[in-house]
Amino acid sequence: MTMTMAPLEMKGVTRDWLTKTYKLRGLRRYNDRIHIINEDVAQHSFFVTLIVLKLYEVYDFNLAKALSMAITHDLPEIYVSDVTYKVKQDYPAVSEALKVAEKEVWAKHFPQWGHLAEDLEGNVSVESLIVKLADIISVLQFSDCEISLGNSQEDILNINNEVVFRIKQYEDKLVNNLR
Repeated sequence: MTMTMAPLEMKGVTRDWLTKTYKLRGLRRYNDRIHIINEDVAQHSFFVTLIVLKLYEVYDFNLAKALSMAITHDLPEIYVSDVTYKVKQDYPAVSEALKVAEKEVWAKHFPQWGHLAEDLEGNVSVESLIVKLADIISVLQFSDCEISLGNSQEDILNINNEVVFRIKQYEDKLVNNLR
C-alpha cells in the first residue's frame, strides 16, 4: 500500500522534489583529491549554514536571508554536479559555462530562490558576503580535519594554506561593506 502525500504535494513538496534534492547527498566534494573523509554536497551545505549561524554572533546581517542563501547555494549541483574549485581556476571557460548552466537551473528548477543566487553571485549584500565567507571557512574546516587525520597530501596542504588567505580577503570585503 502506497501512502499519499497530498497535503504536502499541494505545497510543492512532491516525492519527485524530495528525490531530486536528496541527490545532493550522493555528490562527493573534493573528487579530484586524495582524501580520508568523504564530504558530500548536502553535508557541505549544512556546515556552511552552521557557520553562517556562528558568524551571526559576530556580524549584523539578515539571518533568515543568509540561512536561506546558505542552504540553497549549491542546489544547481543536482543537475550540473560538483565541479571543483581547482577545475574552475585552471579552466576559466569551464567556470563561465558552469555559471550559465547554473543560471538556467535556477530559472527552470528553483525560481523561488533564484534571487538569492543572483545576490550571492554578485556579492550584492552583506548576506552574500557572509555566505561566501562561510563557504570558504568550510574549506578550512575540511582541510583542517583531513590534516588532523594524517592526510599530508601536498594538494590538501596547499588548500589549507590558500584558504586562510581567501578567508582574509572575504573578511576585508565584509568589513569594508559594513562601513
